[in-house]
Amino acid sequence: MKVLIVEDSPELAKSLRLFLELEKSDKPAVIGIDDDYGRRLADELKSAGKKVYTVSVHNTEADFFSSNQKMTGINSEFILCHKDEKIPCKIN
Repeated sequence: MKVLIVEDSPELAKSLRLFLELEKSDKPAVIGIDDDYGRRLADELKSAGKKVYTVSVHNTEADFFSSNQKMTGINSEFILCHKDEKIPCKIN
């Protein structure tokens, strides 16, 4: 059994609470994996048997990722990719 001491780390305590809430939920989790924390959280939740959907701006290994990003001061355009689907998106 792992023991975590979180009294000196409010951020770690907050992360642990989030993990425990997600682990108890019967809903799937949507986790961004563009950083180490997100990748680790997604892996830990999957190991705990949770349904996890991963999203990324750059990582094509994610369940949902974007490509061809174009950003201006007015809007953002990108292609949302999921499996073999590619959906053009524009956000104003």
